[in-house]
Amino acid sequence: MLEAIATIARYTQNPKDRAALSCHAEMIQRDRCEGVSEELDKKDIEKRYQAVLKAPEIASGDRFVNRHPSI
Repeated sequence: MLEAIATIARYTQNPKDRAALSCHAEMIQRDRCEGVSEELDKKDIEKRYQAVLKAPEIASGDRFVNRHPSI
């Protein structure tokens, strides 16, 4: 799922959409790390999460415009 978010982010122009993608990536990372007991799996999830954050479209800072765009 995190790979899909990173891919979608490359084609996302709207800052609110970018914020939504970032928010979902954070939720996935947080939920999966809490529910995963294997350390290697946790590291893999963190690696994929960091890849999302490094996507230029997400890393531009727009992800903090509106952390919950549906509100």
